[in-house]
Parts: sequence; C-alpha cells; structure tokens
Amino acid sequence: MDIGGVGNFLKTSRKELGFTQGHVAEALGISAQAVSKWERGENMPDVAFLPDLSRILQVSIDEILSAGKAEDANIEGEIDFNSLIDNKLFDKVLTQMGKLKQMQDLDISLDFFVYLNNTQKSELIKIILSIDDYGMVLDELLPYASNVHKAVVIEHILHRRDYDLLEGIITHLSNDMKTAALQKLLGEGRFDTIEDIMPAFNRKHRDIMAEHFAALTNPDEIEIIENFIPFFDKNQIKKITGGI
Repeated sequence: MDIGGVGNFLKTSRKELGFTQGHVAEALGISAQAVSKWERGENMPDVAFLPDLSRILQVSIDEILSAGKAEDANIEGEIDFNSLIDNKLFDKVLTQMGKLKQMQDLDISLDFFVYLNNTQKSELIKIILSIDDYGMVLDELLPYASNVHKAVVIEHILHRRDYDLLEGIITHLSNDMKTAALQKLLGEGRFDTIEDIMPAFNRKHRDIMAEHFAALTNPDEIEIIENFIPFFDKNQIKKITGGI
C-alpha cells in the first residue's frame, strides 16, 4: 500500500479546510506529531481513528483508503484491496504464504491486513502462526485484530513458551489476556520476562503478583523480588513481606 499517497491526501484535505495539524490532533485527542507522521507517510492512522478522521476532514473512509491503493493488482507488488476483500487475491496471498518457512522471505507488505474481514484475518493469522519466525510481524497485525484473534495469538505464544515476544505485543492485549500471560509466567518463574513488561500491568495484576511473591520460599526467587518492589504500593509490599 502507498502510505505516502494516504499521507498526501490527508494533508491536502486538511489544508483545503484551513485546518492545522493541531486542529486535527485536538479533535482526535492525539498529538500533532502523530498527525504529522501520517501526513509524511511514516505510518498509517489506526483504523479506530478513521471514522472521526473522515468526519473532521469531510471525506469518506473509502476516499482516505483509496488514496493509498495501487491501480494494478499483482502479488509481486501493491495489492488491489477491493479484489482482496472479495477473496480473489486473498486466496493467492494464502497460497504464497502457505509455502513460506520464514516470514522474512515474504515479499509483499502485510498492510492489507486492516482491510480484511474477520474470517480472512483468522485464516491469515493461522498460517502466520505456523511459520517459525511469526513473531516478527505480530506488532503489525495486532493493532487491527479483534480480541478473538488476539486470544488465538496469545494462546499460541504461551503454548510454545515464546515469552520473549510478549514485550512487543503486551500493550495490544486485553487485561484478561495479560492476566493469563502473567499467571503462566509466574507459574514458570519467568520473573525476567515479567520485569520487562511490568509497565503494562494494572493494580489487579500487581495484586496477583504480590500474592504469588508472598508464598515464595526459594531464597534465589525471594532475592529477585527486590527488583519489583518499586512497582508495588504499600499494601502490596506489606502482603509480600508479611507485614515486616
């Protein structure tokens, strides 16, 4: 997809209305820097912003997206997303990806994921998860995946014990998914991984940790707990230390 084309369209539409990047940013509740990155073609607006962006700029979502569509559809280059949604090129994409042994060998962009329906997304995710280095593309997909799709991904990660991938995707997961990951990590003593993703956990998650830490008896594990103390409040620390 031509992200630059989308960026130019957003910039032109904004200027035609006499808006500044700050006006658009304020209306969306985001930073002006984020709007600037869209217009410079550094990244695409999250799909969640498209309805409000469409209203603010007085253009349709189709007009925004079509600004980045290629005129010719071919699997080697850009993809015609209308054909893709109609399952024409999508079948070719699945066939090509089904032959991959490594995601790094993929010669097409996965930008089209945002335009797929839920069934197509499920099929594509299933194939991606069967490829050895599937983790390298998860951060591209999860922002546009439903909780059902995310649940499939996190279950796969936890089953395979690919815990190193959690740091890159934890912010895209629901609190229930974070809880499942946390409990798995605690059960296997993966405190190093937990420490890496601590900022993503809320008070409920920290309560779970505090209860687990309070029951530890292994001296080596107890020593590791000291690294987590700054993340806990007074009541949680009291629970961990037994009131000492």
